[in-house]
Amino acid sequence: MKIITLFANKGGVGKTTLTYNLAFMLEKMGKRVLIADLDPQANLTSLSIDDEIITKAINNQNNHHTIYYAIEPLVKGLGDFRFFEPYKLPRRKIWIYMGDVLLSKFESIVSENWLQVFGGQERQFRGLSSIYRLIEKFSRENNIDIILVDLAPNIGSLNKTFFLYSDYFITPLIPDLFSLRGLEHLGPTITEWVDQWERARRGLETDIDFKIFSGRPQYLGYILQQFNIYIDSGLRNFGENG
Repeated sequence: MKIITLFANKGGVGKTTLTYNLAFMLEKMGKRVLIADLDPQANLTSLSIDDEIITKAINNQNNHHTIYYAIEPLVKGLGDFRFFEPYKLPRRKIWIYMGDVLLSKFESIVSENWLQVFGGQERQFRGLSSIYRLIEKFSRENNIDIILVDLAPNIGSLNKTFFLYSDYFITPLIPDLFSLRGLEHLGPTITEWVDQWERARRGLETDIDFKIFSGRPQYLGYILQQFNIYIDSGLRNFGENG
């Protein structure tokens, strides 16, 4: 089981579409794939699943749930995460934990956990590792080979936490100034995140009975997408010929 995160701190680079296509490519290669849509915009969920199924998941019907169902007890202060199985795409060895705009409610809890985690108390580690433990448990019990994680294009506390779940990460890019500028500043940010998690783990004062993430993702590289060039070129030619 390996967790691969696709992450860019600039939107519009084709990250969600790339994640979707990678899942099907890996499944075609014989892999069992789990997708974790951890972007509150849930575009990957909308791309992958019919609206009727998503509606049932939002309303917790027929055993369908979004990712918010897992962390709702933490948001409401009622306990640890709630386990459930992800949706399985029909006739595919691809599962998906559906995204949800309500995932943003978890932001304040995660931010608080990061402020207090250096005190070495167990509670903060439970909060920060909650969704990791959800996907790890399902993947281990169902022989998942690859977990693909789709994140929102920002460097907030949620993404900081979810990114550190990774074994590997990839940065999708488009050939424009701001995409490259975002990549330039991503390296120092990730280094800081890894250092913070290392310090927190070293300060853990008690033995814990649950698994936490290592927080040492390795960079697989970037993928340059050129669809914007073709679009711009087409529009320019249309304008010149019109």
